[in-house]
Amino acid sequence: MEPIAELEQTVEEGVKAVSAFQSFLDRYGWSIVGGVVILVVGIMLATLVRRMIKKILSHQRFNTSAAGMISQTVYIVIIALTLSTVLGKLGVPMTSFVAVMGAVGVGVGLALKDTLSNVAAGLIILFFRPFRVGDTIEEEGKRAGVVSEIQIMHTILTRVDGCKVIIPNAEISKNRVINYTESPERRVDLKIQISYNSDYTKAISVLKEILNKEEAILEIPEAVIGISSFDESGITLCCMPWIRGEDYWPVYFRLMGKIKEGFDKNQIEFPYPQRVVHLAKEVKKEGNILEK
Repeated sequence: MEPIAELEQTVEEGVKAVSAFQSFLDRYGWSIVGGVVILVVGIMLATLVRRMIKKILSHQRFNTSAAGMISQTVYIVIIALTLSTVLGKLGVPMTSFVAVMGAVGVGVGLALKDTLSNVAAGLIILFFRPFRVGDTIEEEGKRAGVVSEIQIMHTILTRVDGCKVIIPNAEISKNRVINYTESPERRVDLKIQISYNSDYTKAISVLKEILNKEEAILEIPEAVIGISSFDESGITLCCMPWIRGEDYWPVYFRLMGKIKEGFDKNQIEFPYPQRVVHLAKEVKKEGNILEK
């Protein structure tokens, strides 16, 4: 092929390429520009929202790792929505894409059912805050302790003996939880048993005197003292003063010691288990052994 013919062919191919590129820009140019703008704005918005959530949660009593998890989850959701919007802007058919992602989501959801249940329960605990870090709680009468961490999947309690108890959030959210810290005031329930030979009126007077001398006891609500029940081994007295929540255990132990000292001083007896044993007599009569 002659050089002039080759040059003409090259120019012709170049013109076709430019024309195709121009046609492509005419058809998709503004969609691409719009998609890029949406992508940039979406990334900026996701970053801004993530920072705002971290800042808001930093002023609350949230666990650091949980706050990071929440902000990161929101960031990922916004990015995913941005990408789907960009693909739709570029003309990508979203029906098949959504169907595939839905199938993947169902499979992952079934495989991680328990995990997702704990995550959802953790988010509910973090947002509605039935208890917070530092609160003393009791779960269904089984576990009690101070909340040391609220993680996205577990709540960690520190018991009185120092041991850590890790409870899945799904379990703790569906059980009955008693929050001892939520109320500033707390009632101390003392049940003291005395023998039937002791004067219960005198015992009640001793209890009233002990409460009057204890500075931590609140005047309002007023303490209640009286007979709770008549049991097999003695009379059960009920003493229920009100105190500040943070003073519960020191006051409890102090009152128990003072009650022991006061009852001993006033000859008020505590009952103790008794057992009566009857011994059989052996009586010999006409060679037979009889038991009476």
